[in-house]
Amino acid sequence: MASESGQILSEGQGKLKATKKSDFFGGFKSLKNEYKKIAWLDFKSLCKQTCDVIAVCIFFGFVIFAIDAGFGYCMNYLISSLSK
Repeated sequence: MASESGQILSEGQGKLKATKKSDFFGGFKSLKNEYKKIAWLDFKSLCKQTCDVIAVCIFFGFVIFAIDAGFGYCMNYLISSLSK
């Protein structure tokens, strides 16, 4: 059997599409089951770990800022000393 786009389709491919559609919704069921298996943190642990992550991000932000400022100062010094 030929489709409108000229591709040849077999009768089995129509059934395959129907199976994919049911697999799509079956995937949501399996996803729901997987979410039930997750061991969620209690609120105290969640807050502690969140604060730890924020503190580490701030620390590395300052480290990157210091390195960037140091390179900027060095570049400005080199450019000003070369232009004299």
